[in-house]
Amino acid sequence: MSAWDKLTADLARPELWVGWAERSIRVILILALAWILTRIARRLLSRLRGYVIGMMDRRGDGAAIGAENRAATVISALGKIASFAIWIVALVTALGDLGYQLAPLLAGLGVAGLALGLGAQTLIKDWLGGLFLFLEDQARIGDSVTIN
Repeated sequence: MSAWDKLTADLARPELWVGWAERSIRVILILALAWILTRIARRLLSRLRGYVIGMMDRRGDGAAIGAENRAATVISALGKIASFAIWIVALVTALGDLGYQLAPLLAGLGVAGLALGLGAQTLIKDWLGGLFLFLEDQARIGDSVTIN
C-alpha cells in the first residue's frame, strides 16, 4: 500500500472530520454572536446618545450643538471600548474552543500588559486625562485649544 493510498484512506474516515466540523461551527457561532453583540451595543449607545442630548436640552446645559458634540464624543469612546471588550472575549473563547491552551496565553498577555503599562505610564495618564476632559465638558471634538 502506498503512502498516497494510506493518506486518502485516513482522510476518508468521518470521525476525523466530525470533530473539526463541530469546532468550526462553534467558532463561527461565537464570532457571529460577537458581531451581533457589537451591533446591539452600537444601537444601545446611539439610543443613549439621544437620551443624553434630550436630558441636556431639558436641563439647559449649554447650546444644542455643544450637547450633541459632547454626547458624540463620549458615545464614540464608549462604543470603541465596548467593541474592543466584546471582540477580545470572543477571540479568547474561540481559541479555547479550537483547543489552544489559554493559561499560558493569558499569563503572557498579563506580563506584556504589565510591561506595556509601566512603559507607557505617561501615555496612559494623558489618555485618561483627555477622557476626563471630554467627560467633564471642558473640551470637545472640533474645539480649538491654545496651550501656554
